[in-house]
This record gives sequence, structure tokens and C-alpha cells, in this order.
Amino acid sequence: MLVAGALGFAKELIVVLKDCNVKDLVFFDDYTKEPHGCIFENYPVIRSVAECVEYFKRNKQFILGVGSVDVRTKMYLKMQDCGGELIGFVSPHSRIGSYNLIDFTTTVMTNVIIENDNRIGKGNLFHVGSFVSHDVTVGDFCEVSPYVKLLGHCVIGNFCSIGTGAIVLPKVRVSDRAIIGAGAVVTTDVEAGAIVAGVPAKKIR
Repeated sequence: MLVAGALGFAKELIVVLKDCNVKDLVFFDDYTKEPHGCIFENYPVIRSVAECVEYFKRNKQFILGVGSVDVRTKMYLKMQDCGGELIGFVSPHSRIGSYNLIDFTTTVMTNVIIENDNRIGKGNLFHVGSFVSHDVTVGDFCEVSPYVKLLGHCVIGNFCSIGTGAIVLPKVRVSDRAIIGAGAVVTTDVEAGAIVAGVPAKKIR
């Protein structure tokens, strides 16, 4: 299977993919100028779109191996244009309630807890130790960083980035493309495209 990305987060993702018994990993990176040959002297890295097209003739599945919301979205579109089909993985070391609607393209890392009656869209990343309470809605292509807490009935829009350790309180609405700073406590609604930080969180841009 192809991992779209080959730097920091892609290396972390190897842990989950090995736990899920995924074999024959190949990585793709045309985004950086790093002189990759292999990752950890074990996993080959391909560097061109043409190679991706050839790879997807054999195996169409790919997973996003980048964290940044903008880069994830661009990489998804590029791989889709090459003929790939996005999938996600859920670490067997996370706890997911039985009563959720979670798109199969979302990736859930280690020690994540997602309780019940949540609606989670396409292409999201829930990083290590994040927590989702109940009746939470998350749009598409969001990055939920390590140890974030999303509490009951909050709504996260599309293409949002939520920094490490941030807390979004119950019934708060975070609109599309908002950025929540690390450690922020979000007590009021966040408008589209805003950057907020602090305790309580305030708009900084």
C-alpha cells in the first residue's frame, strides 16, 4: 500500500500500519527535496506522479501520511488524479464506541477514545491520545492533534486544525478552515478562517 508522504508524520504512521498488519509499504514524496531512497532502510520512496500512476495500476489504495490540513488536501487530490483510492486506518490500541458514523477514510492513531453518537467525515486525522465525547460532528480533512478534547455537541467544520492539547467545550461551533492554537480552551464559537489561542481562546488573526 502507498503512503502519501514520507517525512515526520509518515514515520509515525508506520506504527499503526504495522499494528494493523499492513505489509509492503511504499512511500511517495514529491513535496520536499529530501534525498530519500528508503525510510529506515526498509521502505522504498517513489518521487514522481508517473510512478504513482504505475503503482495504482497494481494497488489503488493509499493513506495520507502528512499532517498539515492544506498538504493533506493537496496530496489527496494529487493521488486521486493518479487513480488512487483513499482509505484510513484505526489503531487497534484505540477505543471506538459502537454507535458512530465515521468515514472509512479517517485515520485514528494510538490511544484515541471516541465515545458514541459522533459523526466524523472524510480524510480526517485523529492523533495520539485525542478524545471525542458524544454527539460531536467533525467535517472533512481536519487535523486533530495529540491530546485534543472535543466535548459533547461541539461542531468542527471542514479543513480545521486543532493544536495539541486544545479543548473545545460543549456546543461550541468551529467553522471551516479555523485554526485552534495548542493548549487553547475554546469556550465560544469560532468564525471561518480565524486563528484563536489562549485560555479562554481569543481571536489572534
